[in-house]
Amino acid sequence: MQKTGDNDQKAQELANEYKEKRYLFEEYTKTIRLLLENLLKKNQIQFQTIQFRTKEVPTFYENLLRKKELQGKNVFEMTDLSGCRVIFYFEENIEQFTEVLYNEFEVVDYEDKSSPDEYNARHIVLRLKENRFNLPEYSEFKGLLCEIQLTTVLFHAWAEIQHDIIYKPNKELLEFDKPAFDNIDN
Repeated sequence: MQKTGDNDQKAQELANEYKEKRYLFEEYTKTIRLLLENLLKKNQIQFQTIQFRTKEVPTFYENLLRKKELQGKNVFEMTDLSGCRVIFYFEENIEQFTEVLYNEFEVVDYEDKSSPDEYNARHIVLRLKENRFNLPEYSEFKGLLCEIQLTTVLFHAWAEIQHDIIYKPNKELLEFDKPAFDNIDN
């Protein structure tokens, strides 16, 4: 059994490795975002917006400390260092685009996350297919993963409210109208 100090050291080593390679993940995230936009337009699938982010090093380190099982992986096995969220107007568009993603990428994992009162989205972890990473402009991204979240405008809006107002409320707002926040929370 590993000691806490060993866990902290392993987490720090992984965080340092990620810090050195984060530029690569950042470029990959931007590339995937551009590919997604082009595929949406090419397939004439209506969408509102595409959000994207590359995980920050301190957040990655905190996750490693909190989720000890991640410490047994290397940074290239982590599924959420690169992430994109496509926000659609209608759920039918999610179905259409899921099919496109299966055709254009290697899908590594798929999960529908749904809850009647919280977060609702389809998560698809993918990587470039061989035909893409054999191209010089994509070759450095071989093996990298990206988590794609597909959701609707309404589900996204509720998730933002749930996260920013209920899960992590602003202290001043909470003090301003505690009964209203209790009502929202219920």
